[in-house]
Amino acid sequence: MLARRFVAVLLLMAASHAAAAQPPPSSRLGIVQGKVLDARTGQPLRGVQIRLAGTAHAVTTDPAGHFRLERVAAGEYVLMASVVGYGLVRRPVGIREGVTLQVDIVLSEGIGTYEERVDVVAPLFERTEPGTVGETTIGNADLLNLRGLVADDPLRAVQVVPGVASSDDFTAEFSVRGSSPRDVGIVLDGVPAASVLLHAVEGRDDTGSIARINSDVLDRATILVGSYPQRYGGRLGAQLELATRPGSRDRVHVRGVASTVTAAVVAEGPLAARRGAWLASVRQSYLDWVIRALDEDSTSWLDFTDGLIRLDLDLSGRHQVSLMATGGRSHLEEKNPNPGANSLHDGVAHGGLVVAGLRSQGASFLVSQRAFAMSNRFTNTREDGEELGSGRRFDAGYRVDAVRSISGRTSLEFGGQIHWLSERQAVWAYDRRRPGQRTADEQVNVSWVEAGAYGQVRWEPRDTSSLTGGARLDRNTLTGDTAVSPWTQVRLGLARSIAVTGGTGVYRQVPLPVQVAGVHGGRDLLGLERAWHADAGLEGALGTRARWQCAVFSRSEAHVVWAEGLEPRRVGGAVVVPRPGAVYENRLDGSSRGVELIVHRRDAGGVSGWVGYAYARTQYRDTITGERFDGDWDQRHTINAYGNVRLTSKTMAIVRYRYGSNVPLKGYYTDTHQVDDEGLPVFVAGPARNAARLPVYSRLDLRLNHVFHVGRRRLTLFVEVINVADRTNAGPSGGRRVEKLLPFIPAAGFLFEF
Repeated sequence: MLARRFVAVLLLMAASHAAAAQPPPSSRLGIVQGKVLDARTGQPLRGVQIRLAGTAHAVTTDPAGHFRLERVAAGEYVLMASVVGYGLVRRPVGIREGVTLQVDIVLSEGIGTYEERVDVVAPLFERTEPGTVGETTIGNADLLNLRGLVADDPLRAVQVVPGVASSDDFTAEFSVRGSSPRDVGIVLDGVPAASVLLHAVEGRDDTGSIARINSDVLDRATILVGSYPQRYGGRLGAQLELATRPGSRDRVHVRGVASTVTAAVVAEGPLAARRGAWLASVRQSYLDWVIRALDEDSTSWLDFTDGLIRLDLDLSGRHQVSLMATGGRSHLEEKNPNPGANSLHDGVAHGGLVVAGLRSQGASFLVSQRAFAMSNRFTNTREDGEELGSGRRFDAGYRVDAVRSISGRTSLEFGGQIHWLSERQAVWAYDRRRPGQRTADEQVNVSWVEAGAYGQVRWEPRDTSSLTGGARLDRNTLTGDTAVSPWTQVRLGLARSIAVTGGTGVYRQVPLPVQVAGVHGGRDLLGLERAWHADAGLEGALGTRARWQCAVFSRSEAHVVWAEGLEPRRVGGAVVVPRPGAVYENRLDGSSRGVELIVHRRDAGGVSGWVGYAYARTQYRDTITGERFDGDWDQRHTINAYGNVRLTSKTMAIVRYRYGSNVPLKGYYTDTHQVDDEGLPVFVAGPARNAARLPVYSRLDLRLNHVFHVGRRRLTLFVEVINVADRTNAGPSGGRRVEKLLPFIPAAGFLFEF
C-alpha cells in the first residue's frame, strides 16, 4: 500500500514537472512549410531564401523547391521569399500552436509581383507564333539583365538577341537580316509605335538615340524575323512586339532604381478593391551632369525624362478596360568653339503615346479594341537662336483584333486598323558665305490615311503541328495604292522533339512622307515597296533544358525607293556634289539570303542564355542604271551570346558578347588603309557605293547582381564592366568620318524594393 502511494506521488510530481515545462499557450510552437514555383513554367525553384521577417528563422529551398521552418512561436509574421533574378514576395502569415501551415509561393522573373497561382504552365521556350521560323521571346528578367547600366535601354537588350545586328554603341536602332532599322516594325501594347519610342535628335542622322521607355515596366519583348502573320503590316523586315506588364493586385509596391546615368521610380498597386491595378514609372537622366563633372573639355551633353502609367480594371468577368500612356522629352546641347553655319547647339524633342483598350472574352472568342493617339515634335537651333529644323508628326487611330475558336483544332483570327496621320517638317541649310541666307534641305507638309484589314485561319491537327494561312488588305492615300499581302506557315512535329517549320509571304511598306512630298519627293512613285520572304527551319531539344535551331532564309525586295544623285561621289578625278534635281523613285531591287544557328538554354537554378550565329548577304541593284552595291546594313557575320548563372541565392553573374563583321560606310567612299592619330580608319570619296566597310566590331560585357536584405526590404546592387577587353570599335560619325565607340567602362547601379 505504501509502495502504491509512493508510485502515485512520483507520477503526480512528474506530471506537475511536465506541465511546468510546457510553454504557455501563447508561445506554443508551429511549423511553416511549402513549395516555391516559377510563375511562368511552374518549375520548382531551388536556392530561394525563405525567412520570417524580424526573426532568426531562415532556410533555402531544396532542389524540389520545398522549404520547412520549424519551432516557430505562435503569432503574426511576414513570410519573405527572395532569390536574385526574381521579384521579392512578402506574404502575411499567421502561425498557430501545434499547427503546420502549408504555404505555396509563386515567383515571377525580373521585378514581377506576387502571383496567387500558376494559371497556365508555359513551355520553357515560349512561342507566340508556332509556324514562324525565327522567333525569340525574352522576359522581364532577361530584359533587365541585358539593358545595360550605362544606357539603361530595353532596345539595347534586343540588340543581343540571336540574328539581330547592331555595331554602333550610341544608337538603340538595330538591323535584322540586312534590312534597315526603318524596315523593322515596333509594336507597343498592340499599337505600331516606332515613331515615338526613341529619345533622339530629329532631322539629323549623326546623333545617337535611347529608348523612351523604361525596362522595368515591360513584361516581355518578342521579335519575329521572317514570314510572320501580318496583323500590323507596313514593314519589309522583322517585327518587334513590346508588352507592358500590369500592376500588382495584392498590395502597393515601390521600387527605386539608379544606374550610372539614370534614376527611376516604379510604383504599382491594386485598384477598386483589387478588381484592377495601376502601374506608374518616371525616369530621369543625369548623364549631362556626370559629363560636365568628369570632363571639363566635353562639348556635348544629353539629358532626358520619360514616364509611363498603366491602368487596368475588370468591369465584369468578361470585360476589362485599360489605359496606357507613355511619353518623354530629350535635350541635346552642343558647344562648338568654332561653330559652322549649320552647327547644332540645341536639339529638343518631345513625344508620347496614349492607348485606351477594351478586352472582351467568351467561351470561344476574344475581342480586343484599342483607340490610340501619338505625337512627336522636335526643334533644332544654332547658337545664335536661328532654327536649323523643326517638325511634328501626329498619328491617331482605332484597331480591333478578334480570335474565334471554330473547333478544338481550328481557330479564326481577324482584325483591322485605320490611321489618320500628318507630318510637317522643315530642315534648313545655311550658306556660310552669305549670312542669314538659307535653303530648305528638307521640307514636307502632308496628311494622309492608312487603313488595313487581315484574316488568318490556323489548323492544329496535333499539339506539335500546325498550318496557318492568311492575307492582309491595305489602302493608303499618301501614294494612292491598294495592295493584298498573303502569307502561309507550317509546322510539323517529328519524333524526338524535332520539328520542321516553314513560311512564305509578301510584305509591303509605304514610302516615307519626305520621299513622296519632300524637296526631292517622287510624287509619281510606282507603288509600295515590296518584299517576298521565304523561310525554312529545323529545331529540336537538347535534353530537358535546351533547344537548337537552324534556319535558312531568302528575302527578295522590289520597288525599293531610292534617289540616285543625293550622295557625293568621285567621278574620274573630281568629287561630284549632290544634284539638286535628284528625286526619289522606285528603282531598287534587292535580295538578302543567309542562315541562322541558335542554341538556347533555360534553367531557373543553373546556366541560362543563348548563343546565336547568323550569316547574311544583302545586295541591291539600280534597275535604271544597273549599278550594284551591298546594302547599307549588310553585315555578313553576326554572333550574339548571353548567359546568366545564379552563384548563390543572392548573387548572379551575367555575360554578354556581340561580334559583327560590320556594315559598309554608307555612301561613295574608299578605304585608304590608313589610320588617324586615334587609330581610326581614314576614308575618302570613291566611285563605288558601299565599297568601304567599318572595321570589325567586338564587345564583351560582364555584370554581377547581388542582393542584400534590409529588414522587410531588399537592395540589389549591380556592378558592370563594359567592353572588358577595351577594344577600339568604330562607328559612323557623318560623311566619311568615323568615331570611337564605348571604351572600357566600369558602371554600377542599384534597385531598392520598398
